[in-house]
Amino acid sequence: MSQITGVNGEKIVFNLDFTSIVNKNKGKKIHLSWLDKNNKNHVSSIIPRINPPKGQGALGLVLSPYQTVELSYNTPIQKILSGIVHPLNILFYSFQQLGNLSL
Repeated sequence: MSQITGVNGEKIVFNLDFTSIVNKNKGKKIHLSWLDKNNKNHVSSIIPRINPPKGQGALGLVLSPYQTVELSYNTPIQKILSGIVHPLNILFYSFQQLGNLSL
């Protein structure tokens, strides 16, 4: 999964920020900064559509508010203990993400 990091040099933190900038620049060239799944930086120039088809956005992208995490157990001891450790890792991560919510 790729992650959008900026538009026209502005850092993007929230999906709403990204959507707002794109909507303000429909029909104009914007510079989109993003990270690929290997955390390699990219910059692309793109022009948001003024009148996208029904059900589609100006760029044809799907924005996901969710962060994904991949847990891997590589050593033999990690594999043996994964039945105990994995649920604890999930619980820890869940509480960590709940603390990041701004309500």
